Amino acid sequence: MCRAAKLRNVASITVAQDVSPEAATRCAWVDHYVQGDIEDARLRLHAPYDVVSLTHVIEHLVDPVAVLRRCLSLLGRDGVAFITAPFRPQGWRDDAPDLERWRAYSYNHVPAHIQYFSQGSMRRLADALGVKLVAWSDRHDAGEAFEAWLAPSDLAQPARDASRLRRLTMRVAAAMRARFARTA
Repeated sequence: MCRAAKLRNVASITVAQDVSPEAATRCAWVDHYVQGDIEDARLRLHAPYDVVSLTHVIEHLVDPVAVLRRCLSLLGRDGVAFITAPFRPQGWRDDAPDLERWRAYSYNHVPAHIQYFSQGSMRRLADALGVKLVAWSDRHDAGEAFEAWLAPSDLAQPARDASRLRRLTMRVAAAMRARFARTA
């Protein structure tokens, strides 16, 4: 997300947080890297944020409500939380569940993945946090991953419109592909 923000507007101030140091040296597009947990006070230094992104993080969390509550507290008035995570195996059908397909699902082989979310469970998580699930897509990685956008429930502004968020995501992705094509 930090890279996408810089591609969209080079003046964007980007902040990344991780518990490990390894990404800090690999993320040239990050202005401020915080090595620490989500409660680290340094995260408030550049808040409020327009977007807080949890990219393949939520499936590792023992208490996603607490972590997301902290993330949401860092958002500005018009801010959104962007979440991506594993969803289901390619070819999965809700009307004909296939246990063998699920067992073979590549994301299941990561021991630290302790939970998975559906659109319904993400909506219940949003409800528990007092926010809204304003956009959901399970079309990423051939249906193996989802993307969700959470926003404060008291804001029903046009920027919260799911189709606008989807178009923004597609524009950012296109800009990233174009940028990588030029540098390849």
